[in-house]
Amino acid sequence: MTVSDAQRGLADILEELFGLLPERTAPTAHLRHDLGLDSLHLIELFMEIEVRFGIEISDAAIESVQTVAGLSCVIEHLVTQKRNAA
Repeated sequence: MTVSDAQRGLADILEELFGLLPERTAPTAHLRHDLGLDSLHLIELFMEIEVRFGIEISDAAIESVQTVAGLSCVIEHLVTQKRNAA
């Protein structure tokens, strides 16, 4: 999986859960400020990401991620790590 693959998957999730069109979910978009996601939205988002990608995102990663690009990198890293461990 590449970061681009993760970004596409994340854009799909953001559109499905919150109706955010892909043009609004640019890599530099801030999850809270630009996309308007509150803490409950973020919990829902991270839970869906974990299910969809089959990964577990640590609390530290959740707290540090602020942008679509940052979250895409976390997804890519965890998916790659899981694949290499298998």
